[in-house]
Parts: sequence; C-alpha cells; structure tokens
Amino acid sequence: EILECQFPDNPILKLSVECSGGTYIRSLARDLGHALQSEACLTGLRRTKACHFDIAQSFTLEYLMMQKDISPYLHSCEEAMSFFPSIYSINIPCLP
Repeated sequence: EILECQFPDNPILKLSVECSGGTYIRSLARDLGHALQSEACLTGLRRTKACHFDIAQSFTLEYLMMQKDISPYLHSCEEAMSFFPSIYSINIPCLP
C-alpha cells in the first residue's frame, strides 16, 4: 500500500508492506529504485508485526521503566516460541 507519494516535487515514497517471513525489504527498496531509474535508499524501517506479535500489543521502554513490576507485560518463552514446530527427542537404544 502506498502511504505517501510526492513525486516529482519531493522524491519520497512511503509504503506499507505486508509480507511473509524471509522477505528482504531493503532489497525491495533497492529494486523499486532501479525500476524508477533512481538510486533509492531505505531511510526508515518499522516492523509492525512479527509472527503472532503485533505493534498494537507493545509498550515503549519508557513506559515499562515507570512500572514497579513489568512481569504482566512479559511473555513466556513457550508463548514467544509457540509458532515454531515442535521437536521431540526419542531415545532409541543402540544394538550391540
């Protein structure tokens, strides 16, 4: 989605990109620059969602530093890693 485009007065293009993991946004900016026959560069990048975490659920460091107890704001390792597939270890005795 194009959020802001001020061509040709001000050569700035602001985009919102929804993509899968492994997408290289800096490469996308470079490729767009080449397609527009310019030497584009990325001046800012803000990740608003990763896996099942969303920026709407986030808090600033300043806000957390003002709290007496930040534990209600923290996620467990299990919750943070819940989107990864499970791996199980099975012990199988070796034959002599």
